[in-house]
Amino acid sequence: MIKINLIERKKNSKPVVVLGVDVRTINFKLLFVAILIYYIPKNYMAGVWQEEIRSLDKEIEILDAQSKTVREDLKSFDGVKQELESYKRQIEKLRERSAQVDRILKEKTSPKRLLERMARVAPQDLWFDELTIQDDRSLFLKGGADSYKSIGDLIVTLNETPYFKNSLNLAKSETKTEVDGGREVRTESYEITGTVESFEIMGR
Repeated sequence: MIKINLIERKKNSKPVVVLGVDVRTINFKLLFVAILIYYIPKNYMAGVWQEEIRSLDKEIEILDAQSKTVREDLKSFDGVKQELESYKRQIEKLRERSAQVDRILKEKTSPKRLLERMARVAPQDLWFDELTIQDDRSLFLKGGADSYKSIGDLIVTLNETPYFKNSLNLAKSETKTEVDGGREVRTESYEITGTVESFEIMGR
C-alpha cells in the first residue's frame, strides 16, 4: 500500500527580530490587553478624581457657610454672656457677704446690730474679707470693691452712724488687676481702721 501525504509541509519561516525580540513569540492579544489596562484606567480614574474633587469642594463650601453662620450667632450672644457673667459675680459676692455675716453672728461676742448695719449699708460692688473687733473696741476691716468710690461711700456712711462717730479711716488701699472670663478686671482692696463707739444703737 502506498500512502501519499497530500498536506504540504510548512516550511520553517525566518524569524522576524525587532529590537532583539522575536516577533513570533509575542502574544498580541495579551499585548493589546496590557495597553488597555495601562491607558484606559488612567483616563477613567482622572474623571473619577475630578468628580471627587468637585464633591469635596461643595462640602467645603457648605461647611464654610455653616461656620460663618455659627460665628455670627456667637457674636450676637457675646453681650448676653457678659451680662450673665456680671450677674453671676454679683450673686457670688452677695453670697459671700451673707456667709460672712452669718458666720460672725454665730459668735457669742459678735455685735449683731452693728454687723447688720454694716452689711446693709455696704455698696453692692463691695465685700468684706476680714473683720476684727478687739476687746478695746478697736476695729480692723479688710476687703475689696470694684471701685474706689464704693470704699469711700462705705466709710462716709458708717462714720455718720452712732456706732463709729467719725472714727473710721482708710488705712490702706491697692488697685489689683484680675482676669475674669478672658478679660482684665480692676478691683480695689482696702483696709479700714477705727473704733466702735457703741454696739447697741437702736434703729437703722
